[in-house]
Amino acid sequence: MRDKSNAKNVFVKDLRAGEAVKSTFLVTEKSTAFTQKGAPYINLRLRDRTGDIDGKVWDNAAVLEKLFKRGDVVYITGRAVSYRNALQITVSEVTKVDGTDIHPEDYAPVSKEDINGMFESVAGYVETIEDPWLRALLEAFFADDSCVTRFKKAPAAKGFHHAYIGGLLEHTLSTVRLLDMVARHYPTIRRDLLITGGILHDIGKIAEFNFDGIIDYSTEGRLVGHIVMSVEMLDAKIAGIENFPGLDGFSPVLRTVYL
Repeated sequence: MRDKSNAKNVFVKDLRAGEAVKSTFLVTEKSTAFTQKGAPYINLRLRDRTGDIDGKVWDNAAVLEKLFKRGDVVYITGRAVSYRNALQITVSEVTKVDGTDIHPEDYAPVSKEDINGMFESVAGYVETIEDPWLRALLEAFFADDSCVTRFKKAPAAKGFHHAYIGGLLEHTLSTVRLLDMVARHYPTIRRDLLITGGILHDIGKIAEFNFDGIIDYSTEGRLVGHIVMSVEMLDAKIAGIENFPGLDGFSPVLRTVYL
């Protein structure tokens, strides 16, 4: 019987050959093929946060193929089987899942670090900024709930590095920690500017990627890219801070941080 809550209760890492499977997965690949007798079947690649597994729909493929697409979260009923020393799922039923209680982090790799803990560490660096304008700029980002939500979840890349939920936050914190050590080693460096630049240097990636399902570029991310998007976000926040110094087009502070 299907779990109507859409709660993810079985993960790829826990599957064993011969066991029944009743759980949700993200469809990352989908294609139709034909047996030697000409009967259609569906090849699937299914994912959750613990890994990927192949799936095969042998029966009723022509009907089930129309019910879902790549990028959907689906509820699978089937059985785990071993084929050529690899585990796969023979799928008997598949239904697209719609619902607000789906948690995207169940279906994508997630940072091994504590996301809320990392965010608090980054916020702690904001508290150390003495320059009132740079402090106000950072606080403008951190007061934006939508920005914070996406900053906590966004990957730092699609596949190159930190390509998982919380990856951008992990990468940012690592960068800021290194910059803080550099600032202590070279006391003449403008630490406030260095740390502010470290925190915001990839902020555009919160909009460059879609990550509620398959991690991929957004349309704006493909057309514009995170560097320009970061500059636009930064300049928009600066525009909202009354009397921010040098605000005429691109401010000197903005150019110093990004150019």
